[in-house]
Amino acid sequence: MSRSPDKRSALELVNYLKHDVGLTNAEIANELQRDRRMVTKIINGETSGALYQQALSELARTGQVTHRPPRRRNSAGEIIRVRTKGGETRVPEETAGRYVPQPKRGKFESKTTYLREGGRQIRVAFPKTKSAKGRQAGVEELMHQARAIAKGQRWGQRRVKFQVTYANGRVQEIGSKAGYQSSDFLAQVHNHQGDALSWLATQSSDRYIDLDTSATPITGVTMTVWQARDGEPDFSF
Repeated sequence: MSRSPDKRSALELVNYLKHDVGLTNAEIANELQRDRRMVTKIINGETSGALYQQALSELARTGQVTHRPPRRRNSAGEIIRVRTKGGETRVPEETAGRYVPQPKRGKFESKTTYLREGGRQIRVAFPKTKSAKGRQAGVEELMHQARAIAKGQRWGQRRVKFQVTYANGRVQEIGSKAGYQSSDFLAQVHNHQGDALSWLATQSSDRYIDLDTSATPITGVTMTVWQARDGEPDFSF
């Protein structure tokens, strides 16, 4: 598709995001802050999707959405009610406007940037206090993303590498240029009782002898994912 993303219809953009970038209906809907049924309606021609065209264009250009589409309104200017999964209706929150991450004390933050051919860059920030609920929730989010990557077979075997930020501000790169196979990463984390941060800290200490990972907690992880190509060297643990 040669046209600029800004000139494409909502349907063209959805097809581009699904077939060229590798997003699922659920991932597109999540970026739009809508139910994935809305994406299905665009695909089936039940709606033009014009309301979502700007956000879809932004997602196609940059890999993420910062300008959320507004909610539909009736002739009186009131937000139209939506049906919940339980069959009830409710007035949804208005989503229009530009959004930037807002850190919250004790909470984790997660942001995914979508790349071509099923690639991803997933950033997760954690509270530094080990007992904070948001820290464990952030680890669970990181593992959820990693499992979803390993399951995605459409684009073939995927590789991952990491950039880790510690509470003292130090940043470490984990993984060679070839990275790790996503399935191997999951297996190694399993050997660390499912604690991805523990595994990453071990990888850091193995490479950087001047870093005391037991005293300085990890506060951020950026996981970059790409498709392994034929002839690309393997990386084994």
